[in-house]
Amino acid sequence: MKKDETIIGGRKNRRSFLKNGMVAAGAMTAGVGLVSASAAFADQEDHGPVNKGDIAILTFLSALEQVEADLWIQYAELGGPTPNVPSSIGLSRTDLQLNGKAISTGLSAGYIAALQVLDGDMPQYIADNTDDEISHHRFLNNYLQSKGAKPIDLSSFAILPPSRVTGVPQTGRLTNLRQLTVDTSWWTRYRSALQNPDLGGKFENAVPDLAKGQHPGNSPNGCRSRTELGRHHSQSPSGHCQHRRFSLRVRRARWHQPLSDAGSESK
Repeated sequence: MKKDETIIGGRKNRRSFLKNGMVAAGAMTAGVGLVSASAAFADQEDHGPVNKGDIAILTFLSALEQVEADLWIQYAELGGPTPNVPSSIGLSRTDLQLNGKAISTGLSAGYIAALQVLDGDMPQYIADNTDDEISHHRFLNNYLQSKGAKPIDLSSFAILPPSRVTGVPQTGRLTNLRQLTVDTSWWTRYRSALQNPDLGGKFENAVPDLAKGQHPGNSPNGCRSRTELGRHHSQSPSGHCQHRRFSLRVRRARWHQPLSDAGSESK
C-alpha cells in the first residue's frame, strides 16, 4: 500500500512540477527585461520536490532542444525571411538571436524561391520554428539553474562544418544539413491502416533515396562551386546544375523539417 501511495504521489508531484513550470515560463516571458529568469521561477515556486529523475528528463530535453535549434538555425540562415526577397517577409516579424547575437537569415535567394514553390510562407515558418527551439532550450536551462542543477551546453561538440553560402558564419555546428540521412517512414507510419508501431509494425520509407547514406545531392561527384547553392559569380555552375542543387535541398527539407518536429530520429 505504501508503495502504491509513493507511485501515485510521485505522479502527482510530477504533474504539479510540469504545470508550475509552465506558469513560471509565462512569468519569465511577460517579465523579460524586468526580472531575472531565476526570480521569475522563484515567484512561482511550488515547493514540491524535484527528484533526480525530473532533472535527468529536463537535462535530456534541454540537450535535444539545443540540437534542434542548431539545425533550424541553419535552415533559417539559408531560407529564412530577408528584405532582399520581399515575399519572404511574413506578418509576424522575427529577429532571431542566439546568445545575444543576431542571426543572419535568408542568405540564399534561390533557396528561398525553391522553398516558396512548396509554400509561400516557408521562410516565416522556418523563422518561427527557429525562434521556438532557441527559446525552449533557454527556458529549460533557466529552470534547471533555478533548481540548482547544471544547465546544458553542447557547444564543445559543435565541430561539423556549416554551409559555405556567403554570409553564413563559418563556425562549427552540431548538425550538418549537407550530409543528412532522413528517415521518411514517419509518413507511412501515420498513414498505415494495418500496421501499429507499438505492436512491432514495420514501415517503408516514403522517399527511399533520402534514407540511403549520404544524400545524393551532396555527393562528391555532384555539381561543384566555390560557394554552395549556386551563388552567381565567374565560376558558378550551369543553370541546370544550380536548379538541381536547389530542388534536391528543398526536397530534403520538405521531409526533414516535419521529421524533426515529430521528434523522430535523423542522422
